[in-house]
Amino acid sequence: MLMYYINFNLSNSLDHLKSAKYIKCLGKGAYGTVKLYQCKDNISCNKLFVVKYIKYIFKNKDNDKLLRKRVLNEYTIGTLLHNEYIIKTLDIDLYKNAIIFEHCNGVDFLDYIQKMSPCFEKKIFYFKQVIDGLIHMHNIGIAHMDLKLENIIIDIVNKKIKIIDFGHSKVFHDSLHIDTFILKRKIYGSVPYIAPEEFLNIEYNPEKVDVWSCGIILYIIIYNNYPWYKADIRDLYYNKYLISIKYNKYFFIKYNNLLNKLLNPDPSKRPQIKEINFEDLL
Repeated sequence: MLMYYINFNLSNSLDHLKSAKYIKCLGKGAYGTVKLYQCKDNISCNKLFVVKYIKYIFKNKDNDKLLRKRVLNEYTIGTLLHNEYIIKTLDIDLYKNAIIFEHCNGVDFLDYIQKMSPCFEKKIFYFKQVIDGLIHMHNIGIAHMDLKLENIIIDIVNKKIKIIDFGHSKVFHDSLHIDTFILKRKIYGSVPYIAPEEFLNIEYNPEKVDVWSCGIILYIIIYNNYPWYKADIRDLYYNKYLISIKYNKYFFIKYNNLLNKLLNPDPSKRPQIKEINFEDLL
């Protein structure tokens, strides 16, 4: 059933891209390029849409197979997510290793903080939307695995965020939410946001990795800086944090209670996303 659905959309994607007008490149990264297109009004809806072209990471004999698997994985996960705070996945083009998303006209959360200097209340307003979007993801058993400010787009006009980029996303629950799937020893995401258990060469729960990343995001919202570069004992600031926990001392000046919960080095003691209590921010 899944392959039938993909093949059906694949033919539509090719026609759609052929009739679209290229507008500009929105960004380039280690895993691909994101470009903005517009449907031609005599062909389709004249709306803007975004195409993410996924590229090879390593050169080996299994490149084509691995790349197609990555594209299909990100596309399939995207089609399962239906929430106002999550970007819509519209289509796929396997010939071009591309995924088509809705266009969100805005800025990423990091630029919003650094360039627009919003008040704390506005930043928390959008952070709560991030949590609502993640609750939806986790409720259907999907962890984002690369949460960071750059992967959250803010539509300032409509006052709404969109979580983007599911390239590292993983399923962590079965359909009945009986069993939790634990990831094998592998690191995902951007270093300042990565949970400490990922660096320990152990198996870990993807759900609690997202919770940790939310704690880092919240810290940046509050302090306009990162708490440490890497959640590793060799990092001076992270080591100081571990010492403060050991001796029950305050490490965070503001909102110590909530940050300590989200950034607990022991993932089993971190709350689930749905358990985050914003009264701790009052």
